[in-house]
Amino acid sequence: MCRAPYYSARGELQLQASNESFGPPLNKSHSILSIDYYREISDNWKPYIRAARISKFGLTEAQVGGGVYGLLSYGSSVFAQVLISPSATVIPRFDASAEVSKSAFGRFEGILGFRFLSFDTTKVLFICDNVIPHEHRPGDAAFTWYAFGPVDGFITQSETVQRDLLRFWPKAKFRNVPHPVYNIFGALKEKVAARAALGITAPRIILFFGYIRRYKGLHVLLDAMAALDPSLSIHLLVVGEFYDDKEKYQEQIAALGITDRVTIRSEYVSNESVGGYFSAADVVVLPYISATQSGIAQIAYNFDKPVIATAVGGLAEVVVDNVTGFLVPPEEPQALARAISRFFIEGKENVFAANVREEKKKYTWSALVSALEELATA
Repeated sequence: MCRAPYYSARGELQLQASNESFGPPLNKSHSILSIDYYREISDNWKPYIRAARISKFGLTEAQVGGGVYGLLSYGSSVFAQVLISPSATVIPRFDASAEVSKSAFGRFEGILGFRFLSFDTTKVLFICDNVIPHEHRPGDAAFTWYAFGPVDGFITQSETVQRDLLRFWPKAKFRNVPHPVYNIFGALKEKVAARAALGITAPRIILFFGYIRRYKGLHVLLDAMAALDPSLSIHLLVVGEFYDDKEKYQEQIAALGITDRVTIRSEYVSNESVGGYFSAADVVVLPYISATQSGIAQIAYNFDKPVIATAVGGLAEVVVDNVTGFLVPPEEPQALARAISRFFIEGKENVFAANVREEKKKYTWSALVSALEELATA
């Protein structure tokens, strides 16, 4: 950010310019150019007028307006402003911030902000993948409560998330719409060709796809791999970036003696590459310890792939046991190993794939759009 103030005896003219760029997959930028004129009416209070040009993720809007800035005691401040855009969007806002500069153990600097009022004529809608993060941290509830304040409506994509939302925010206006099937990753490829492109020659492949985080249960799947009969020649393909310690998984693989039966591709996966991994697999495995819902199941359904998953959260709402895949208890590698073995021994792939083609018809984008429009006009 660049800031250039110009001072006069009665006021201050301030020019601010900032730009932030985001790499893949967004490849977008966010920039703000604003001119503010502050006029002192006392030592503590300054009314101001503002003209700004905001470009956010490809959308540009001009804003004009003004407000008042006040400096309170102990370094705290307060300001209220009204901004108007050419589209007649009025954005009243009242904020307060307090700066803390000392602690008993040394110097600590920070800003605490409180938004008392924030609204405009544009509806704010949230699509909730989960209400509280899977890996809990101090402040999760407080920050979620703060974020939900100006929201007009919510989309939940499983009954599990719906229950979490209403426990946390009982007054929420919402629509529960299942996660649509992703259809942006191209067509299903011939299995032999897809495996050849990946350099994998195993006759049977199971796929674990997505970010590797503890709650997704890859460690449980590795234990299940060790429990499988080697004569079944089942190979595990792990594809995704590690948000956990990669080394501990590699050590687990070595300790279990399954190095030759596991392939890990931990690089970033582009949209164009996704189809190759799913096309190479016989079945997708989601051994989650906990879950709300999973977009991975919907990618699998897009490619007509059966899913073996744990019966947690919204996964049990998407995977129909013994119809589109198998459901097993979480954190039970032996049960998971039995389900994987049964899938191949009983030749379930073709039957389950045909069932997936029917089941996925109810996971449409039009249903999600209709729910968004209902909330926007409510």
